[in-house]
Amino acid sequence: MKKEWEQFREAVEFHGGSHTKIFINAQTDCYGPHWHIPLEAIMPLEGGYTAVCGELRQKLEEGDIALIAPGAVHALEAPPRGRRLFLQADISCFAEIQELDSLFLRLPPLVVLRKDHASAIYEDAVRCMERICAEHKAGYAFTELSIYSELFRLLTLAGRYFACGQAEGESGNPGIYRYKERILHSCSYIKAHLEEPLTLEQAAAASGFSKYHFAHIFREFMGISFYQYLNQKRMDNAQMLLANPDCTVTEAAMRSGFTSISSFNRMFRKCRGCTPTMYRERYFKIRTGSHSVPGFPSGR
Repeated sequence: MKKEWEQFREAVEFHGGSHTKIFINAQTDCYGPHWHIPLEAIMPLEGGYTAVCGELRQKLEEGDIALIAPGAVHALEAPPRGRRLFLQADISCFAEIQELDSLFLRLPPLVVLRKDHASAIYEDAVRCMERICAEHKAGYAFTELSIYSELFRLLTLAGRYFACGQAEGESGNPGIYRYKERILHSCSYIKAHLEEPLTLEQAAAASGFSKYHFAHIFREFMGISFYQYLNQKRMDNAQMLLANPDCTVTEAAMRSGFTSISSFNRMFRKCRGCTPTMYRERYFKIRTGSHSVPGFPSGR
């Protein structure tokens, strides 16, 4: 049986060399669980809409803005009538931006900016969406660059909205951000030493913290533990290496900090639901377009 992430992948099609896609959706179809590489923003213009990510179910009213993280399995439910704005953008080329990395680790896979919460942030977010639509419609020179600048502004607003504890179900601790530079430095240190048997003590010392203080601050700032973050970065690195046909599975394991193939296979299966070899086979099938969402309407 196919794993969920393979069976429900939506292959988003961009056109004309673009990496962004903006369109109005008025369909009444409901879309079952699926995922895609691009970030997705949804803003109902007429009527409501419902977005579901795992146990998180959010009903969107007119004017609400939902942000769905890249790779998040989600479902969408439409009312009998309505219109909503969709923005899909590939941001994978910006993966090395440290604050973007920490943002997606802290944010839930589905964030909704609502009219009745954090009005100043919400109003700024609406203006971002309006400028994105205006740029897309006008088609000026450097349109995509302008769209990305607004999109990053939107992500910044979502991060501040959530960090201030104004997103639903989040208390937040803005004071933790006084350690931002040191925590981001520790993230850079981790990425630079992925091939080594890195320990919590080493990362703490590199950032000027005691072991226990670092463990507490890191978890509070990043939303996950040091070792969870380390394993996630190792998995991300391994996936990148496995996408290179000239890199063997053994080499991908060694260059991602694993000392044995068995431990690499075990961790990869735990985190990704398949073995590294199976992932590589599926990656190249997806790359050639042989996997997509069955019955998924193109251009939604």
